[in-house]
Amino acid sequence: TRNRAAIVSTVLVYVLAWILLDDVSGNGIVSQSDAPQFFLLAVVAAAIGGVSVLVFHLYTHEPHAPGQSEGTLAPLVSGGQSNADSSSSMSFWLMEPRVRCMSLVYSSSRVAVNVSQVYLPLYLLTTLQLHKSAIATVPLVVYGAGLLAAKHNEAISEKLGREKAHLAGVCCA
Repeated sequence: TRNRAAIVSTVLVYVLAWILLDDVSGNGIVSQSDAPQFFLLAVVAAAIGGVSVLVFHLYTHEPHAPGQSEGTLAPLVSGGQSNADSSSSMSFWLMEPRVRCMSLVYSSSRVAVNVSQVYLPLYLLTTLQLHKSAIATVPLVVYGAGLLAAKHNEAISEKLGREKAHLAGVCCA
């Protein structure tokens, strides 16, 4: 549910940006006169984000463990161990090498995605000197291609094997 809401909201923001910045009669260069469009885009993007969060919290319900009342939290480790046990403490999990490795991989991938999303529009406008509507269309195409690749990732993984599929994904990126 969370992932679908994120996809829908991202696509809506890109489509709205495409609509707002598609100035056929103008010169296609971002200028001070585009400030109202960017302001409207920012306000609507915040509203879309707020609605997405609201929908997520209203329609996503976590299942409760058997015998657990609605107001209590289940322990991290089963078997009657308490939260004071060393296996459920924060330091235990931070000392686990696999957790640190996964955190590093996840954080690095999020930084790469976020930096590319920030600098792609700047690159399109300043280096390639494309029309201002490219701020929305090119990232929308990149996002759509990523969604398509993610959808077919399992089939590619089964056909090539996991390691070769990852290598192919790295080469394509």
